[in-house]
Amino acid sequence: MSDDFIEQFVERYDELESTAIEELEDRKNAIPIHAALGEEVEATGNLAVSVLSVEPGPYDYADNTPTVKVTVAMRNLTDKAISVKASNWDADNGNGQRVDHKLYIKDERGKRDVRSFEPTKVSPNATFTGVVYFDGESLDSVIYEPH
Repeated sequence: MSDDFIEQFVERYDELESTAIEELEDRKNAIPIHAALGEEVEATGNLAVSVLSVEPGPYDYADNTPTVKVTVAMRNLTDKAISVKASNWDADNGNGQRVDHKLYIKDERGKRDVRSFEPTKVSPNATFTGVVYFDGESLDSVIYEPH
């Protein structure tokens, strides 16, 4: 191998390691945020989030439960692409229980009907809007909790 190739590899490795360390620090220092409907809040040093709407979702025949559809927005505050995922969103339901997002909702035939948004890269200074589904008929709060 050439010295140039090895040097480029080492530089790229150092860059990736630095980015990973920054991301881990951001997540470790993040505090769970409860956002009012439509209010944008800075969730971490690199991400602002907001809850745009909360409405009844489709019935989930796999679990035999109604669902709630929550539309959220996540704005990248940096000049680097960042990853966002539905699993950072939780909710407190009308019974006071914390509920995780649902990955898929199945129709009456057992087929996947809809799903919460897939992990996504958000471009620098861009906003991603996605949908997250939760079990239940009502939610008391929607929570962004990076982990």
